[in-house]
Amino acid sequence: MDEWNLEAPAWRFAARGVVTDDAFDPLTLKAIYVTGLILESCRAVHVLLSPENPTPTVFYPAFAVFASAIELLGRCINGNASPRNTGNDLATGFKWLHRPNLLDFHCVPDTQEVVATKNYPYTIADLVALRNFAAHGQAINLSDIRTFDFLILGEFPPVLSRGVSGYLAALQSSEYLSTSLAKASVAPFRNNPIFEVIWRFMSDPHTFSSKVAAAISQMDWSYKSPLSQLLGGSGAA
Repeated sequence: MDEWNLEAPAWRFAARGVVTDDAFDPLTLKAIYVTGLILESCRAVHVLLSPENPTPTVFYPAFAVFASAIELLGRCINGNASPRNTGNDLATGFKWLHRPNLLDFHCVPDTQEVVATKNYPYTIADLVALRNFAAHGQAINLSDIRTFDFLILGEFPPVLSRGVSGYLAALQSSEYLSTSLAKASVAPFRNNPIFEVIWRFMSDPHTFSSKVAAAISQMDWSYKSPLSQLLGGSGAA
């Protein structure tokens, strides 16, 4: 694609000082960068939901950060070259998490349940509405939000781990996903995500996706109550 031919040198430039010019092709560098951004978001959620921070205090910022990673995943799957249509990217990301399969993820309806806590099940539409509330607050219609609780994020590390691992594995052989990644509007803004991923996860490229999946699945996003903080400990509700 002409657009990719223009974009590709920027990815080599972004990786300058991290790897040699011929170590990875530009599209692989873009995939590494996207992986790094997703992992950064996961670590940010992990920090926000640490035992020092009662979950009710930090839940909405944490959910917004988490949802940004899902939106990025959906953007790369959709090949969205525009800064708009982020709601569709977010829904696509959740659809992929539910069914990380290139053949039929697009058939997943918005009414599909993705996770469930001991209190409620949550559909794709519920999760998208919650992200909109977390990101925009009173600028949205509250009637679009169904009842929710602070246990949702604790259900996601294994789901996200499986989805990201499935995406990275499929990306290696799928022309559709590779072309979509090339089209997706992702700015090569800095080299730290590339450095972190290569340093931590690419000592053996054959185990790359499984190492990334393991890092995500080990995140502790469980509920931390204000009472447990006062008592000097943490615990899931």
